[in-house]
Amino acid sequence: MYNDQMQSEQINELAAALAKAQGQMSAAKFDRTMRTDKYEFRYATLASVWEAVRKPLSDNGLAVTQVLQLEEGKLLLYTTLMHHSGQWVRAVYPIMPLGNTPQALGSA
Repeated sequence: MYNDQMQSEQINELAAALAKAQGQMSAAKFDRTMRTDKYEFRYATLASVWEAVRKPLSDNGLAVTQVLQLEEGKLLLYTTLMHHSGQWVRAVYPIMPLGNTPQALGSA
């Protein structure tokens, strides 16, 4: 069953560490371009985003995990930001693949 607990009892240490980490982060580099007939889009890949945030998070005792759970026939993605103190915050997002293949799941 869906776990509706979204954070640890206290988050003061996590919040302070996240504030420090955000002050150390720089913007992710736009490292890809997508072209259509009418438009050209520049964007940052997931690898570029992680490159921008990994060291500031780690230096401040922060880590991120993502776990998929199948609950009551629904696929949910749990993203948890954790601090070395044991404090944490979590977000849950439903994953709705358009097909029953690994590619459809990855795309979702």
